[in-house]
Amino acid sequence: MRIVMELNSILAQRYSGLFTYGAGLLEGLAALNELELVLFCGRKAYAHRDWLEQVCPTLQPRQFPWSIPFWKARHLAHWWRRFGFPSLQRYAGPFDLYHCHHHLMPPTRGKPRLLTVHDLRRYRYPQFYPRSRKEPFENAVRRADHFIAISHTTRRDLREFFDIPEYRIDVVYHGGPLPALNPSSRADRTAASVLLTRFGLQPNHYFLALASYDKRKNLPNTIRAFVQAASRLPADYKLVIVGHGPAEKDVFPSDITLPSSERVVCTGPLPDFTPLMEQSTALVYTSLYEGFGLPLLEAMSAGAPVICSNCSALPEVAGPAARLVDPHQPEDIAAALVEIAGNEEKQMQLTEAGFRRAAEFSWQRAAVETLAVYQKLITGN
Repeated sequence: MRIVMELNSILAQRYSGLFTYGAGLLEGLAALNELELVLFCGRKAYAHRDWLEQVCPTLQPRQFPWSIPFWKARHLAHWWRRFGFPSLQRYAGPFDLYHCHHHLMPPTRGKPRLLTVHDLRRYRYPQFYPRSRKEPFENAVRRADHFIAISHTTRRDLREFFDIPEYRIDVVYHGGPLPALNPSSRADRTAASVLLTRFGLQPNHYFLALASYDKRKNLPNTIRAFVQAASRLPADYKLVIVGHGPAEKDVFPSDITLPSSERVVCTGPLPDFTPLMEQSTALVYTSLYEGFGLPLLEAMSAGAPVICSNCSALPEVAGPAARLVDPHQPEDIAAALVEIAGNEEKQMQLTEAGFRRAAEFSWQRAAVETLAVYQKLITGN
């Protein structure tokens, strides 16, 4: 069984959920030793091929052949959309199936084309993406023979927005965080101590939130909730925001008045924030929409209780191991902050439930389920 796997989108950004998905799936498939993989991407993405070796200890990408067209990927994609040739076989040789992870959808001379759909945020919340170019993705959806959705939520969205029949969509969950991307462990107290000292934090006296340029992450409501809860929390409790965020006016709108600017700490991006996750009271993840929600599993694996939104795929992934809140209601989020901060027994319950929940997801299982999809499409059974 010879599979051409598109890595162009996966190698675009190392610390993205898409990269974690691609690297984890590749490692899982390689361990099965039941198929030949051809790795397909453009020259720019190929320059980052070593990233895979660095995060996947059992994967040796150089054991698989690479297919690198002379043309830039975006030019080739445009040509394929407009003219429909040459076929992928010209670059990759003969194969049984093509697996795409974003929108690079070539002609394949009748060989099945599989598209993994991670989320449909641009369709569910178009107001957040006014400049988004949807046509390349929509072209990929039209030309794909079958789909993998990373959650039942994504499958429902795919059916709703594109009227794809259910039998053409299989759900394959992510496998969880990659240890090499979050190398710290609870035994590594030095890293935690350094970060706590650097940002003036006390263990279990702060909530952790993740920043993003993407407005659907709902950071303003998380801050509003913390401001509402502040008077009911110990005076040294803080909200720690990790990562790149949107413009300050979008994060701290005019209706937010902080009791003390020192109680909200913005760290900026950190190469490894697992130590901060481990020492936090809880991860607060109030995103309005997620196709999966990998940060939930990262927090659970680190032993952090989770407070997350009650919408999109987040309850599906969290299961019984999180305190769910309405992301549109800061007062509901605030109530959860106060409840968790003041109840060590509740924290312990969520931590233990989180460990159990995170253990249910593995890249080995994701690889086995993906391989089953390959076999179904190739054999027709």
